[in-house]
Amino acid sequence: MPSNKKQKEPKDAAVESVEQSSKPSQDMASKTNDSKTNKPDDVKKPNPPKPPYIVHRSRDGLKLIKSFHLEDNSVCSKEIVLVKSEDKDDRVENVCCSEDGEFVAWCDKNSIKCLRFDSQEIVFDQPNDTRSNCLAISPRSTKLITFNTMAAGDNLHFWDLTTQKRLTSMPFKKASQWKPIFSMNEEICLQHINSELLIYTS
Repeated sequence: MPSNKKQKEPKDAAVESVEQSSKPSQDMASKTNDSKTNKPDDVKKPNPPKPPYIVHRSRDGLKLIKSFHLEDNSVCSKEIVLVKSEDKDDRVENVCCSEDGEFVAWCDKNSIKCLRFDSQEIVFDQPNDTRSNCLAISPRSTKLITFNTMAAGDNLHFWDLTTQKRLTSMPFKKASQWKPIFSMNEEICLQHINSELLIYTS
């Protein structure tokens, strides 16, 4: 007696292989979606870089200018007056910045000062008894070098930026070559003085 049950037709081998191959991709897609949904919300985004300061020296004094963009893409600027010159005695003679962009130093006829950019804190403040009119900061910002182009005798001075103490002084004649040369780790310092090349080590 013939059976009324319908027999399942065999699937094509190609169709079956396609279905099997699609399963791993579906599993991977589900895992990817799960990883996206399970992503923690407390992941810290990197802080945007701080806008740089522009050091502006003029006959009116010395100021820091900081420009930055607001949310509406407009540009806003902030000015910080460091020195306000009212006469020639208050005029800023020289300005220099550290290589890492952390400090700015300046001098006038009355004082020598160094400021930390981020906190606007004065880290060095000494009277300019040596009448220095040139400045330089060592590579690691540990020393401040001052020089007087017009004075005789000991006119080149090395200062410790942390303790504000004068480390040493020496005479120097050539105004164009007064800056000492430091190694990047400040272990070695070269100075050309009176036809002699001096090498200092820490």
